[in-house]
Amino acid sequence: AEIGMGNLISTVDALNGIGQGITKPYVNVCHLANIYPQVQQIAARGDQGINALADLKGKSLGTLPRGNTTEVVASWIMDATGVGYKGLSKVNFASIADQANMFKDGQISVSMIISTLPTGGIMDMANSRPVRMLDIPDNIYNELVKKNAGFSRFTIPKGTYPGQDKDVQTVQFPAHVIVSCKLPDDVVYGMAKSMTDALPELVSVNSVFKGQSVKDFGAKVSIKFHPGAEKYFKEKGAL
Repeated sequence: AEIGMGNLISTVDALNGIGQGITKPYVNVCHLANIYPQVQQIAARGDQGINALADLKGKSLGTLPRGNTTEVVASWIMDATGVGYKGLSKVNFASIADQANMFKDGQISVSMIISTLPTGGIMDMANSRPVRMLDIPDNIYNELVKKNAGFSRFTIPKGTYPGQDKDVQTVQFPAHVIVSCKLPDDVVYGMAKSMTDALPELVSVNSVFKGQSVKDFGAKVSIKFHPGAEKYFKEKGAL
């Protein structure tokens, strides 16, 4: 294959030879463009005195099934807090829809989801029970970056969810397009141009692209750009 899509942190792992079924570092993989941010969101019950990640000790957590990127990152976050999965009363590995129902039924106190904004499951939770969106402090962020250089800072704007009266500091990694580093520069330049030229059409078919710009598509990441894409985004002032 000469073109593909994935999550940046998964690509970073593959380039480092890390991941299920990976026996050696991947080569010949270059970044073409970001697509949209995948945002870490931690929704806690607002009526249980949970104000920070450290308050999760002894609480019940919901996250996606084992091995999913969301679940792996949840385990990293809990380890970085010093609580770990062992310090929780229970970890429920379930779909976002099932987590929303568990949250509403009182079976879990917090849900960790990586998705775009706003996430339907958290909207469902927040419309049924008080929700507090938790920050990821700098010390936890630094530990995540040590695990994987694909993470970067992100702000969930206040008002994204019902009852959210302040900005929330969290992390994200982009979904992105990758290409073979061997593709000709002019071909990849044209691909980057076509992608950004098509942004109005992308917005019309998927709201996740609303508010995106050429600077978002071309924002610097922790892996190397294909030279053709790099040339295009530098010309556009994104790099």
